[in-house]
Amino acid sequence: MREIRRREEPQALDQEEVGRLIARALAEGDEAMALLIRLLYESGARISEALALRPADIRLASIAAWAILPNLKRRRRPGEKHPVKRCVISGALAADLLSYATLRGIPDDGYVFRSPREPDVPLTRQYVWRRFQELAEAEGIRRIGRDGRLRPAWPHTLRHGCAQRLVLAGVAAPIIQQQLGHASLGTTQRYFDLSDDTRVRVLARIAETLMSRPARPQADNR
Repeated sequence: MREIRRREEPQALDQEEVGRLIARALAEGDEAMALLIRLLYESGARISEALALRPADIRLASIAAWAILPNLKRRRRPGEKHPVKRCVISGALAADLLSYATLRGIPDDGYVFRSPREPDVPLTRQYVWRRFQELAEAEGIRRIGRDGRLRPAWPHTLRHGCAQRLVLAGVAAPIIQQQLGHASLGTTQRYFDLSDDTRVRVLARIAETLMSRPARPQADNR
């Protein structure tokens, strides 16, 4: 009888680790990287998709906020423009991205994460990968690479972290599929096959975060 092997679980970052990376980037004066990490974690976008973001792609409404990003993995149909996806993000992130662009004079059709040397082009994928790993190394955040060795976490672990967070929040698979831009629902389903250790670890981190928040003062109704 043929042995059925369990697919390897995607290497993901949790909310506490993401917070540490953001804090490290801000401490080093790298606001662009802090915003990019937030965008990658909230949207689940791939690096190249996030780097294509322009102020005109950000929508901030009363009930929701989202970013319109290219879906680089979906095949283009004949005569079709490049496929895009609408990724839901927090209103706070949308406002911070727009404020960042405004303060730096970035036009609506310019790149939010533009190169400091060439303002008309975005940061490169290679630069973001290297910079992210510098932050992860400084924070001691590591994951198992394809070669089986522990390495500083890499940007794609934010995408896996986004999917993992949505799964544990009870979001349906088709909605996660749309958020991440998966062509096949089967690709999304692998995030639902979490080990017990992963579920316990992530949920415990969430509980710690909630418990560490200061309690809101009760209104005096007397």
